[in-house]
Amino acid sequence: MTGKEFMFKPVEFRPWQGRYSRIVGKTTALRIRHTSEKGVWPVIEWDYDEGRVISLAVEQGEVQKLVDAVMGAKQKMNGNFGGAFVINEFGQVIVPSSAGDGTRLLVGETDGVLLFDNPLTDEVIDMSQDEGLEPGDVWDKPYIGIQYNLTRGSSIYFWGGNESQYPSQQDKELIRKIRAVRRTGAVRFLVNPYGIVLTKAPAGNFDPEREETWQPVYVGQINKNKWFAKEE
Repeated sequence: MTGKEFMFKPVEFRPWQGRYSRIVGKTTALRIRHTSEKGVWPVIEWDYDEGRVISLAVEQGEVQKLVDAVMGAKQKMNGNFGGAFVINEFGQVIVPSSAGDGTRLLVGETDGVLLFDNPLTDEVIDMSQDEGLEPGDVWDKPYIGIQYNLTRGSSIYFWGGNESQYPSQQDKELIRKIRAVRRTGAVRFLVNPYGIVLTKAPAGNFDPEREETWQPVYVGQINKNKWFAKEE
């Protein structure tokens, strides 16, 4: 088993007005759902090239506290007994209403690593590990995180629905790594719960007679000294 043991510190539920942006549609996501193996438990519904698999969280640390907090928030908002949640790059756990009305609650903060079983390989998925990866290397773990953007002019920003938000300073090193993967144009990228930056890039050689296939790739890590401030 890899990674620091998972810890969860619950807070009194409060509305979340901060940054929150997931890829639209039925995509890879963290969820609480009923499983035959663990009962109500965190899973990743993981989309990959050949279909979808369900990865269960490894039973360690304070995973049950996370389950209780997310379930409590779902029930408070609309009576649901499970659904999606997000862990941002600061470890904050944000739970959206299943009603789709834009309501979100902050329910606590994590420390350590939430590990998952990989049903494809029987290994453990540690989404905090990027040792040996270089910009452009294939990311063979779940493509999960908060969505950010790079302008055509190579400025990092977050789109909040009504306006663009920019960090206090632009991280030129991170921008260079993004541009090593995506040389031109606007870019959407994800920052996962452990500050790892991911995006999608064309797979294989260009073929004008075929539709482009995109795959998740590794970019690098955020530098929190040159990143957006943590929101409360």
